[in-house]
Amino acid sequence: MRPAYRPALTFGDGIPPAVKGLLLVNVAVFVVQLLVERSTRMPVVEYLFALWPAHVLHQGKVWQLFTYQFLHADPMHLLYNMLGLFFFGRAMEWHWGSHRFLTVYLISGLAGGIVTWLASLNSVVPTLGASGAVLGVLVAFGLTFPDAIIFINFFIPMKAKWLVIIYAALNIFGTIGGRGGISYTAHLGGMAAGFLAWRWEEAWIMRGRYHPALKDKVQQWRRQREERLRTGRAKKLVRDRDQIDSILEKISREGMESLTEGERRILEEASREDR
Repeated sequence: MRPAYRPALTFGDGIPPAVKGLLLVNVAVFVVQLLVERSTRMPVVEYLFALWPAHVLHQGKVWQLFTYQFLHADPMHLLYNMLGLFFFGRAMEWHWGSHRFLTVYLISGLAGGIVTWLASLNSVVPTLGASGAVLGVLVAFGLTFPDAIIFINFFIPMKAKWLVIIYAALNIFGTIGGRGGISYTAHLGGMAAGFLAWRWEEAWIMRGRYHPALKDKVQQWRRQREERLRTGRAKKLVRDRDQIDSILEKISREGMESLTEGERRILEEASREDR
């Protein structure tokens, strides 16, 4: 049985915090890119933070393996990636929770950067964009909600599982064909990371760990356990009082010397609790 806790592709449900934060960060970085480029007439931000494989290898700019995913080449590049994040990211954040979704998203982007770097160590062609991270989320979405209907270009209906297969095939053939302008290696790295993350997360979910749907059950179990403890303590208190009353009556009748060792111990424990 595949879980589906909320509708995946609707506009009216609001935006969960991690997706909202990523949308804002990507847009803000793009605005900074434009402002700096116009003021300096040079792509300074791109030079420092896009992924230049040769710079990572020879200049030690390791941060580019991570930061490239927040830069975009033009408004349409940004728009397509943010639409993918908006649609698929919301469903996966609702399914996994904000912290785990954000971790998977960033790791998918990092994996795309590492695969691109390893595939072209001496390249001086920059890679930038959130496509690897977004496609990692798309893979996780397609595996979690395989029969969800997605409207390609808002008109063509397609099940999520077929969209994932098509994207994977296009990127594999694109990598083999060596077509320029698109970082197929970043896409494949992100998709592979999304698949592995899905396997990891769903395996834990199937073991009953930290699934969002279990939150209420855990809280209910804790309430029931506390209620059982309170009831047990109340019953024990009644039993103890009955025993103490019986012991006190025995003392009044027969004196302290008549008490057994167990009865003396009960009195001692009761006196310590009263302190």
